Amino acid sequence: MKAPQLSAEQRKMGICKAVRLRRERAAIKQKLRRGKLSLEQVISMDNEAVSKIKVIEILESLPKIGKLSARHIMEELEISPDRRIRGLGSRQREALLDYLDTRTRRSSSKKKRMKHGR
Repeated sequence: MKAPQLSAEQRKMGICKAVRLRRERAAIKQKLRRGKLSLEQVISMDNEAVSKIKVIEILESLPKIGKLSARHIMEELEISPDRRIRGLGSRQREALLDYLDTRTRRSSSKKKRMKHGR
């Protein structure tokens, strides 16, 4: 199937929209990295920029989760590496949030034990 012919104005508008969405996605990932947004907040956002971010990119943007951990989480929860936020089912969303909540609680209790010398 041949792509539709676009006028110069339509192409320019498309490019501007793509740049705007890329910037929005980058800003969201940066806020996640800095702890200004939670995964739950991002998943519940209803906007085009968020819906097209891959789940693995979101996980990699979270503090203390790198590429390897993100891949491990995706495999453990049986979420396809190509899955985007909008493509997550309700069970996958819930499983992802539960997994990270449990991981956070384990990490904070480990810090407390280390702090108190246990």
